[in-house]
Amino acid sequence: MNKIKVNLENCYGIRKLETEFDFTKTKAYAIYAPNGIMKTSFALTFKDLSDNAATTDRIYKDRKTVRSVVDDSGAPIQPEQVFVVEPYNQDYKSAKISTLLVNKKLKEAYEAIHQAIDEKKEALLKELKATSGLKAGIEEEIAITFAKDPKEFFRALNRLRQEVSEEKPSDLMDVKYPVIFNDQVLVILNDDDFRAKLKEYIEIYDRLISNSTFFQKGI
Repeated sequence: MNKIKVNLENCYGIRKLETEFDFTKTKAYAIYAPNGIMKTSFALTFKDLSDNAATTDRIYKDRKTVRSVVDDSGAPIQPEQVFVVEPYNQDYKSAKISTLLVNKKLKEAYEAIHQAIDEKKEALLKELKATSGLKAGIEEEIAITFAKDPKEFFRALNRLRQEVSEEKPSDLMDVKYPVIFNDQVLVILNDDDFRAKLKEYIEIYDRLISNSTFFQKGI
């Protein structure tokens, strides 16, 4: 199905709307009308279609209503092919479901995938807590450190995947994270005098290494 032809008359305030949505050009369309009710009227009309219910006009109930929604072959769109987002349904808003999949099987598969991802994520965080010694905030810590955003945990993991697979085991791998990164250490690192001395140490170290016959930086 590449195109949907819509012909609506007297549907919840829509006096006349006849158009064709060509999905070979784009995957989504925005519908706008200056009166501000088009979105609601359009959604209610398609909600009726998804519920296999009749559509009427709320004001002029005596007027004949036309609701024709067909595909590019002329076949009517079936109720099970339509999924309407209900923004004011409290249960709907709190549910962790995919809102834009009109096919029930695809939606169930999508939700199953995300549930599996969430389970793997929780298992990983549990292991990381035990390994790192952090009791809380490990997800945000990883996201901020490697993606500069506390909400980008998966992007941080994607960056780390290649780095971890290519790195050799570190001599510090058995050191617990809080031993190095804690409130006391952060206070020291933010001390201007300490930072100046640390900078001086690094500069002297680099100079000695670069002038050495026997040592090489990075080895």
